[in-house]
Amino acid sequence: MIFTRFPWVGQVALALVVLGACVEPPAPRIEELASPTTIRSAGGFRLGKSVMDDRLSALTREVAMTLRDSAVRLELLAALHDSPFRESKLHFRTFLLGDGHRLFETLSTSMGGDARVLATLDSLVDLELYIPVPQHRATWEGEAELIVGSVMDDEGSPPHVFDIGGNPIVLRSTSPREPPEVPLLSLVPVETDFSRPPQVAGTVRRASTTSDPGVYMVQAYIPGDYEGLFKGAPEFEVHTLVRNGAGTFIDLQCSGEDQSVPFFYNHDNQTWQGGEVTLILENGIGTNPVEFSIWENDVDDSCRPTGGRPPEVDNGVISSYNAWGARPVTSVTSSGGTTIVGIQTLQMAVALADDYAGDDDDEVGELQFTQTCWPAQGPLRFDLHLSGADHPYTGNAYLDFRFGQRDPVCPPPPPPPEPLPDGSVQISGPSTVRPDDLCTYVGTASGGVAPYTFRWLSSSSGYLGEGSEMAVPTGSSNFDLNLDVFDANGRQGSDLLNVTVVSTARACFQ
Repeated sequence: MIFTRFPWVGQVALALVVLGACVEPPAPRIEELASPTTIRSAGGFRLGKSVMDDRLSALTREVAMTLRDSAVRLELLAALHDSPFRESKLHFRTFLLGDGHRLFETLSTSMGGDARVLATLDSLVDLELYIPVPQHRATWEGEAELIVGSVMDDEGSPPHVFDIGGNPIVLRSTSPREPPEVPLLSLVPVETDFSRPPQVAGTVRRASTTSDPGVYMVQAYIPGDYEGLFKGAPEFEVHTLVRNGAGTFIDLQCSGEDQSVPFFYNHDNQTWQGGEVTLILENGIGTNPVEFSIWENDVDDSCRPTGGRPPEVDNGVISSYNAWGARPVTSVTSSGGTTIVGIQTLQMAVALADDYAGDDDDEVGELQFTQTCWPAQGPLRFDLHLSGADHPYTGNAYLDFRFGQRDPVCPPPPPPPEPLPDGSVQISGPSTVRPDDLCTYVGTASGGVAPYTFRWLSSSSGYLGEGSEMAVPTGSSNFDLNLDVFDANGRQGSDLLNVTVVSTARACFQ
């Protein structure tokens, strides 16, 4: 039974067993069974995606109309405020059979009885209910001004949106960057692990609590929008795949928001920084090649504290990985008892989990080495590239390997050139000028190797140009005139002149 994942509703589950004994889920039609695109329902059978989408639309409209009742809205508001889960999410079935009894009773009346409501839920995927837009969550206090929307997935499925009168609504945009003005309540397939209450926010630290040898991520940048308006914040996960004895890269460790410290991190914005998260410890790699990839989790089977979880994808993504060909991965070897971390080009077979349509994770990209040598210590930038054709860039991350000897190590950068001697750069010209005049200043340099490059800047006008002479507009306020000089060997010197602007000064003659 699905309710074994929710131990706190055991008594309700027992009541459902009794009720479910006399309720048959709607029998799928022949064309549903034959559909090449099918989805497994919460009741355990498969339906065509379009059929399930129609049923989700109908249920969304029914839920919207129940919210005409202010008591139902206030009941929902209280449950949302009390939810311990991310974005104040509610597991829809659990809510209906618990604190949402008013909503359940109203649905039962409009849909023809309790059995009909439960059979409808069995014919759909597992659902969650919440307000996905942060400003809506913060401001909605149970008012009637509310719309209810649903969508099967974020891969182009059309949304279904209704006001509380049951009237369809066409949104101007379905981008989370352009949310509607009216608060939106979203009823969508479950992406949250409701089987265990999340860690209390105050006890979770983004920074790692271990200094054990391993690989750590210290920064990540993902500019894409991997969740639409109805799906809330993204759930990014870093998966560490290590090559096994058969030559296949298997998902050995996973880091994400459903993990525990030190594998916990939460990346909701384009840039994640200011902490560090463990990706894998040294003993998890051994002396094997290792590959890192980032995925946006679209299923409720997320990272586990005990290890990784192969991303669930469709056959198209698996084919893209199989067709990618040789590419660079991090290799770990041992030479004379010394662990060596380097880069190796391999034809990679990646073990991913093929799953049914509508329940696929979004590939963000595989992390690839972008330089030809390692810094002696500290993090190194890896770029994200998709497995599909042309392998487009999708972001980057900085990984720090805190074990082994890096090979090859980048040579140290050359020291900066010595500056030109003090006083070797000078500005000649008036220090007191009239307003809105144009005055000529001359720069000189010595003590270096010709030719010299002269660059002029003004505190009021910014960059003025290059050359040993410069015509400078005086403006109406005092300003600083700066001259930077570079000799043929890159040695630099500068001079600064404070210029006072007064109406009694002599005019400059060009």
